[in-house]
Amino acid sequence: MNINHFIEVRKKAGLSQGELAQDICTQATLSRFERGGKIPSVKILTQLCNRLGISIDELFRTVPELRSKLINDKLRQAEFNLIISEYANAADIIDKLQLTDNEGKNYRKRIDYIKGYVSILSGQDIQKTIDRYHAELLNTNDLKNIYSLLTYCGLGMGYARIGKNALAEQYFEFVFRNIFDFQAKNANETWKILTILFYTAEFYSKTNLSISNHLLEIIVNICSNEHMTFYLARSVLLLAENEYSGGRDSLKIANYLIDAHAYAKINNNQIELNQIRYFAKKWHIDDLPITIIFND
Repeated sequence: MNINHFIEVRKKAGLSQGELAQDICTQATLSRFERGGKIPSVKILTQLCNRLGISIDELFRTVPELRSKLINDKLRQAEFNLIISEYANAADIIDKLQLTDNEGKNYRKRIDYIKGYVSILSGQDIQKTIDRYHAELLNTNDLKNIYSLLTYCGLGMGYARIGKNALAEQYFEFVFRNIFDFQAKNANETWKILTILFYTAEFYSKTNLSISNHLLEIIVNICSNEHMTFYLARSVLLLAENEYSGGRDSLKIANYLIDAHAYAKINNNQIELNQIRYFAKKWHIDDLPITIIFND
């Protein structure tokens, strides 16, 4: 059992042995456990872990690879919540993540990007995030690695959300010129490329529908080729919005909404499903018999 991890999490939470043990067990029981002596009952250990915000199985993951898997699983869940617009859930996962100092260093860039995107997308402390992103770019020599590209995209998102579209476009143009040179080495990097492509497409949906549609079609192709459905609903729904802004072909819009609805149901993306119902009504697609699909 990884007792050192337990102790480190307790100290990081600023809790003394007495404070952690209060109403759960005696301080002596906790002290014996932390000294490597008697392990308390499952009930007591579970309550102690719950108070620290960790799961009991973390204490049994003593092999570094298992610990790494646990952290990566939580970060993937946070990123997935970003994709389905559940920003509060993503922030909650990051806030509850208990890392050692070394783990904090190893996962800093990934955590910072998730926290930054949560901040921008939820409209909180956007300028502070922009300033931090600029500082990060000043401290890197490689402007074309995946985290630098995420930072450029984040700056574009941030400036767009505070109404500085000319500045935003400069960063999205950099992303647009360089993202296709980046070769993803694994599924996690592919997720990040899809994230960059989606928010770039979202920006251009307001300024250049041709570029936006091109990027969205690339996302759909990547998702199909890599068997990833996560961005399909949002991308196809944005294609529907672009069609409404441009061509206004009702049949095309209806087909996009049907596809987006199917993908959103696969991923249980309730926010997207609600948006589809809203747009169907707003664009009078609800006059068509097919919209019974959207209300099942």
